[in-house]
Amino acid sequence: DDAAFCVEQGGKWALPIPQNFDNIWMSLLVLFEISSTEAWVDVLYAACDSTDVYLEPERDNRQWLFAPFFVIYIFMSFMFLLNLSVGVIVDNFMELKDDLKEQGQEVMLTDSQQKWVKGVKTLCHRSFVFRLTNLHLLKPVRRQVYNLVQSPFFDATLTIIIIANTVVMASKIFPQPVPWWNDAIQGLDFVFTFIFLVEFLLKFYALHGYYWTDNWNRFDFVCLVAAIIGIVLSIAAPGFELGQTFTQIFRIFRVARLFRLLRSKRLNKIFMALVLSLPKLGNVLGILILLLTLYSILGVSLFSAAKPNDVLNIHGNFHHFGWAFITLFRAVTGEAWNSIMHDLLLREEDWFRQGSWCTPDTLYDASTEEKFEIMNSKCLIERPNACVQTILGKNWLPSIYWVTYILLIVLMVMNLVIAVILEGYEDGQMRPEDEVIDLCIKIWRKYDSDHVMVLNLPEAMSFINEVVCEWYGADLEARKVASAFTKDTMAFPFSPELDLARIPMRCVASFQMKITSDGKVDFFEASRQALRFCVSGSQTSIDAAILDEIKEADEVMPAKDAKKMQQLEDKGKKLLCLAPQDMVDLRQAVAVVKLQKYYRRVIVRKTQERQNKNQLKVVEAGSTNVED
Repeated sequence: DDAAFCVEQGGKWALPIPQNFDNIWMSLLVLFEISSTEAWVDVLYAACDSTDVYLEPERDNRQWLFAPFFVIYIFMSFMFLLNLSVGVIVDNFMELKDDLKEQGQEVMLTDSQQKWVKGVKTLCHRSFVFRLTNLHLLKPVRRQVYNLVQSPFFDATLTIIIIANTVVMASKIFPQPVPWWNDAIQGLDFVFTFIFLVEFLLKFYALHGYYWTDNWNRFDFVCLVAAIIGIVLSIAAPGFELGQTFTQIFRIFRVARLFRLLRSKRLNKIFMALVLSLPKLGNVLGILILLLTLYSILGVSLFSAAKPNDVLNIHGNFHHFGWAFITLFRAVTGEAWNSIMHDLLLREEDWFRQGSWCTPDTLYDASTEEKFEIMNSKCLIERPNACVQTILGKNWLPSIYWVTYILLIVLMVMNLVIAVILEGYEDGQMRPEDEVIDLCIKIWRKYDSDHVMVLNLPEAMSFINEVVCEWYGADLEARKVASAFTKDTMAFPFSPELDLARIPMRCVASFQMKITSDGKVDFFEASRQALRFCVSGSQTSIDAAILDEIKEADEVMPAKDAKKMQQLEDKGKKLLCLAPQDMVDLRQAVAVVKLQKYYRRVIVRKTQERQNKNQLKVVEAGSTNVED
């Protein structure tokens, strides 16, 4: 046969690849190996070229047999089963999250109550959207500048300028295509820096100290300062090497302006998924480092003295903990882990067939000083070449080590990272209550253009009504701003001369809104009431039962959470410059007015009756005198 002829001619008969199907265990190992897509193409080509035992391979001899086999196997194992395992891990992670949530304090609140609480927290955190209040007190020029910097047109223009600046920075080419290329890019850089400086001056003039309350403004200021410092250094010290280094460093900050594009809702969802995932990814990273440390220590104890080969070399080995950790971290990405495993699987006879040798593991012993000196004299310490330790004459340890490593870390821990990112993406999605808050802010600007942050009660009622109408898709013009909630909730018209006594108690019973003594409603109270109506119904109407649940939310909420919410609300009102005032519940105010009106009506009626009786007595007395 071909093998005998090869050996007779002085050649070496060896496998073209380290993988083989000589027995059931090697077959399982190879199939597990290629399920990670490592070297599966090499195994495919070798199988397609195979002929028979001890016969030389022939090109594409069995391609119609093995090519479909391996393609179907990759589809079933890698594309289906492994991705199915990802789904199982993610599903179990989400179930565990839900179980822990139910065991926590949130089990005391229903879903509607939780939406309400989250909405109130969002409202408190979003109070900074009104950068300035009492705009009617500003100078006319400052008011106009404020309106300019807060307009959508201003943001859209700056977004276009940032994109153009990025395109200019990406246009740098080496070598420059024409002599004036770099000078033109530098000139445009000066122009863009000047535009950003003008943006800062306009915003700072309009907002003054409130400019620093926005994180994006602080970020823009850092980028602007870095760009100015880079320009100054490039002009003041063009030949100074250290100055050029700092100039390049400061220019990096200009690229960071691209992050301002994250203000868009779609990009912001992805970015918020990353931000929300970072703390949880830290926990997963801790588990990963713990397992990598464990396997690194185990790898050093098992393979530190293993004879190097093609892949087990100076770039990947287990000589000490540091190199073991780097090698295993590289294997997390699936990079050549199987090649390192096959290098460690070589036995003493395998090395002999290759024309080399390795020191038997029973002889490679440096436990005592004398043995260490003997091995050091033979250069076996600096250049170790020990055979891997065997069990019952079989080299099983590398297979067990790497298979468990791939299963535990690559397929479980790394898929847990995917689960955490998916959870972060889910948490970063725009919730309905967040959309309600955005709608409240948008409509409030129409009612309160001066940002006084308080409205008269009739205007506040109209504001709430319009928010709910737009949320549930009602037609404001057709409904005449009369009944947006339900027939029993808001079935009375709004007018500047709204009389509290005319409001039916069945309507005002759905309100949990406080008003001032002079009949004013602030932004928080009006938005909370609009939020209460919007989160307590379906897509078309409000559920009275859910309204009752939300009313009980403050009572069943843990005291710690209730105190925290109150602190957030106080902080939000402070940011909006809302002075603390004596507030009264709208329901109580309506009831008091109704009682007063009823009392006055009764007094008037009794007074009228008394007067009528007195007049009747006078008439009767006069008629008696006439008769006499």
